[in-house]
Amino acid sequence: MRDAVGLEVSTDDVVAIAAIDHFRVELLGLGLGVGDIVAAAADRPDEVLIQAYAACLGLYGQCPAGDRDATAHLALANEAAARANARERAFVAALDDWLGRRYEDATAKLEALLAEWPRDLVAAKVLEFMYFLLGQHYSGPRFLRAMRSIESPNAESGYFHSMLSFALELCGRYDEALRAAERAVALEPNNSWAHHTMAHVYLRTGAIDAGISALEAQSAIWLAAGQAVHSHNFWHLALMHLENRDAAKAYGFLHRPILDDRPHILVQMVDAASLLWRLEMAGHAVPDADWQALADEVAEHARHAYTAFNSAHLVYALARAGRDEALAEALRAIEGEIAGLAPAEQEVWRAVGLALLQGCIAHARRDFAAAAAHLGPLMGPPESVVRAGGSDAQVDLFRQAYLHSLIESGQRSAARAYLDRMAPPSVSTPLLDDWRARC
Repeated sequence: MRDAVGLEVSTDDVVAIAAIDHFRVELLGLGLGVGDIVAAAADRPDEVLIQAYAACLGLYGQCPAGDRDATAHLALANEAAARANARERAFVAALDDWLGRRYEDATAKLEALLAEWPRDLVAAKVLEFMYFLLGQHYSGPRFLRAMRSIESPNAESGYFHSMLSFALELCGRYDEALRAAERAVALEPNNSWAHHTMAHVYLRTGAIDAGISALEAQSAIWLAAGQAVHSHNFWHLALMHLENRDAAKAYGFLHRPILDDRPHILVQMVDAASLLWRLEMAGHAVPDADWQALADEVAEHARHAYTAFNSAHLVYALARAGRDEALAEALRAIEGEIAGLAPAEQEVWRAVGLALLQGCIAHARRDFAAAAAHLGPLMGPPESVVRAGGSDAQVDLFRQAYLHSLIESGQRSAARAYLDRMAPPSVSTPLLDDWRARC
């Protein structure tokens, strides 16, 4: 039998196929119903795709509890793989690599899967996240090649165009990215991920007032979307206000709506740390209580080496809150996990990740000379910090931290030179103008 987009599935259970179709729509739309796959997995332990999709839900969590859930579902998926078709087996194999933090291997498997089955947009959505783990800014050209390769069969999918638009934005093709995002919304109006691309374009091009107006008009849609995109899109809106030097308005987004949903998931913790950190660098006083509350939440997450991008935010929060014992424990645990990673992932940590963490910790402790010394080699050219994970807008945090460290340690000529490279003079916002004045 086939699913709703015409892909063969190795089941004749119409209820199972309906669950597969439902998960695809909810995942691509980042909807509230994405978790419904867990109940379907409990009812149908022998269905390979249902178990694989339930495993995805755990893996997206980037935490030990999610990994445990994923392990259980993948065990069932692998048992059912003997009865599965080639596409389904390839997808399960990629998830096995994801669980093992072999991100490069998982990425290659998903790219190969899409070359043969370009209509599999669940695989494409998972692949998009693999690029995040590898560094979306770093992987932008690779991401764009993958999306272009499946464009024709998915030309009428708004969810596909939202992914294409983000790949274009990561490659600095801002006009094309905005057009693709607008096409995505025209095809599928409730498209929070296309709005996410728009947020990136407005921020990167300095069109802040237009961005605030556009994003505020769309924000009601995010409130009805899943927890991750809901909080993350509002984080982008907060950054817009900060870029306009309206720190009070930006700070107002912290508790509502960025931290609205509970229990908090990792993306909320990372975005909260990023916003507080950026506010302080912009000269806005942040209550110590915010750092203390965040440190309470991140302490356990900080002990795991999923990506250097995540870890940098988490250890910064611990250091900024003065949690020296928890920080030392986290660094020891991270070193232990790195030792067990595959060579490709271990190399990223050794070449980039550990220096990034040390630079962030030094910045949190206000040792700006040390922070600049640790971060400087990562800032290039060429930039190696982009290999740590995250998008262009997210990695801007580390760029700002380096710039701030140069300024605060008295290296103003180096700061001016770096700012000119980081933000071309053609881009002007109130916050950028303030940075330029401080140099």
